[in-house]
Amino acid sequence: MAAVVTVNVWRGLPFFAITILAALVAIPRELYEAAEADGANANARFWHITLPLLKPVLAVVVLFSTIFTFSDFNIVYILTHGGPINSTHLFATLSRMLGLEVGRIGEGAAVSLYLFPLLAFVVWAQLRFVRKQAY
Repeated sequence: MAAVVTVNVWRGLPFFAITILAALVAIPRELYEAAEADGANANARFWHITLPLLKPVLAVVVLFSTIFTFSDFNIVYILTHGGPINSTHLFATLSRMLGLEVGRIGEGAAVSLYLFPLLAFVVWAQLRFVRKQAY
């Protein structure tokens, strides 16, 4: 399981790092200068300027990470084939195992179709969270 997590983090890190870096560059310097003139220290500037302006971008990054992780077939299949004792199965690998290896095609299709409502709920919850956090 640790190998799957490590590879998933390693594979997603460049995209997410560039996305967050672009958001950091887009924050106007004037906000930091005004906060510094008002006497805000580094922690206050981070908590009251940087983090609130990064929240929408962080929500998108978490959303993409969730979708990529739930639907990623290659990493789990190549590294573990869903084992040991089926502990690393995702919906995609479980669907393939049920449909092709075991021969229960209907169950494999049902498992793969279950991914859509689950991801739709996750997207809805994260978008609702982002809308609540509007500044």
